[in-house]
Amino acid sequence: MGRKDLPYTRSPEELRRRLAADRRLRKHAEALVAAGREGLRLTQTDAESADGRLGGQPDLPADFEWPEWKGKPLAFLAQLDLARVPGRFRLRGLPESGLLSFFALIADRNGYGSFFENRRQVRLVYTPAGTPVVPRKLPKKLEDEARLRPQPVAMTVDWTPAECDSMEVMELPLGSKGYPLDRYDRLVGEQDEPETIHRFLGQPDRIQDDPVNDLDFMYDLEVVKGRKRREMIRAGEGDPHEWRLLLQVDSDEEGLGTMIGDVGRMYWLIRDDHLVAGRLDEVMVVTQC
Repeated sequence: MGRKDLPYTRSPEELRRRLAADRRLRKHAEALVAAGREGLRLTQTDAESADGRLGGQPDLPADFEWPEWKGKPLAFLAQLDLARVPGRFRLRGLPESGLLSFFALIADRNGYGSFFENRRQVRLVYTPAGTPVVPRKLPKKLEDEARLRPQPVAMTVDWTPAECDSMEVMELPLGSKGYPLDRYDRLVGEQDEPETIHRFLGQPDRIQDDPVNDLDFMYDLEVVKGRKRREMIRAGEGDPHEWRLLLQVDSDEEGLGTMIGDVGRMYWLIRDDHLVAGRLDEVMVVTQC
């Protein structure tokens, strides 16, 4: 939106200082800071201290049936150990232990992960703690682009501000005098160079607009209770406020050896009520390039 000539803010304290110095936005400072969200950055580490992994081979029950879509095996993206998630990030419904494993179609037929026309092209699998697991080899017919290189990752707490066109900011009573959204956008600042950012929870690092805004037309051919999903959202039954980022996987040619679409990112989103109910199969995936 507006011109960004400030470095990207990395903490709520820094954003609060910037807002306090702006006479039009200072009264909204606390609400704008509160719209930001802590998350867990997934950064490469050694195998012994890892909290999970991206790519490589997942640990799964020996009888686990590898997910496919129309004969195409899904790529293994990530596996996270929930017992290693810090306590303050334990969302209602998110198990306190066990493994979360993420699979998605990465093939030429879907632009190598740039879009998903069917929800069966992605799958989120929960393995309860105590379940016997073994390292599972990748399917032989998995395409080269879908064979992500192993990358042990650690969970590092960080904070991300809400962007100016996010639902949290757009609904604040900022008014229109002095173009407050442009002013806020400038104060958030801009990252110097595009980064490779994988994360669990928190605010999405989006390439375009808020990924949650894409949910009103994603899967518009899918019928839920006799109606299209976008009609349910317009009726208030799929309120975008109820959706949160679960996992963000970035293009990472140097680390994982894969690219999502055209240097894109993949955002796994889930509704709070589905999470509470343990309905992990209700996850939605949006990509931006």
